[in-house]
Amino acid sequence: SKPFIDDLINKFSETSLKKLEDLLTLGVSRIFQDRDYKVEIKVSEKRSSKCAELYLIDSGHSFLMRDSCVAGGILVVVGFLIQVFYVANLDVAKILFLDEALSNISTQYLDNFFGFVKELSTQIGLTVILITHDTRFLEYADRLYKVNNGVYSLEETPNSVGKTNV
Repeated sequence: SKPFIDDLINKFSETSLKKLEDLLTLGVSRIFQDRDYKVEIKVSEKRSSKCAELYLIDSGHSFLMRDSCVAGGILVVVGFLIQVFYVANLDVAKILFLDEALSNISTQYLDNFFGFVKELSTQIGLTVILITHDTRFLEYADRLYKVNNGVYSLEETPNSVGKTNV
């Protein structure tokens, strides 16, 4: 039965990795619309274990994601989408807490990023809680809580005006 189980695990892994690769490619192509980005996941054997490495494909050129030539904003987006993938595919609450996690995303891509996040959130019932000092994100918030000396207050945002917060 071990060969059967190993085969089952390998097929499941291949299917999951393909779905993750598709989500990552969709995300980077939608967010960075001015670029020709794709993501490829390559699986190899290292020290008798399988290893998955992520590559950014930019106009036909391939870059290992952990290389320093891949911009921080791309790494942040890819990391975020990996988290979304796992939350969406596990039997857990669909909530992501992000603490100062998005500051490397260039301002020119914020509309695309948050538009894509809103679509994903609607599709899978995801709630994203972002803790940040970066005021660039305020216009994308449905709710904004400010904390001052341990006291918090609910503030209005462009997306919350006229809405009832529960």
